[in-house]
Amino acid sequence: MEKIKILNKEIDFIGLSNNPRPNNYQLVFDDFVKLYQNYIKSDDWCLDIGANCGDSSLAMWFCGASKIICFEPISKAFDTLQDN
Repeated sequence: MEKIKILNKEIDFIGLSNNPRPNNYQLVFDDFVKLYQNYIKSDDWCLDIGANCGDSSLAMWFCGASKIICFEPISKAFDTLQDN
């Protein structure tokens, strides 16, 4: 589990890597938030197809999406997505 900070909010996030080094999801989230802020408006609904562990979905939520519908066919990724 890694603590990340997005838009001055700190959260715990679980990644999928088995790498012994800590994951650096902070950089990923920062890039996603910068991109999505151009497109997602408050109360938008979003789809995350191939949601993996929820990194894009979380960035969508931080940008104001009121509902995010996720699809993830890989069971390990889906389980982690649910935990996040």
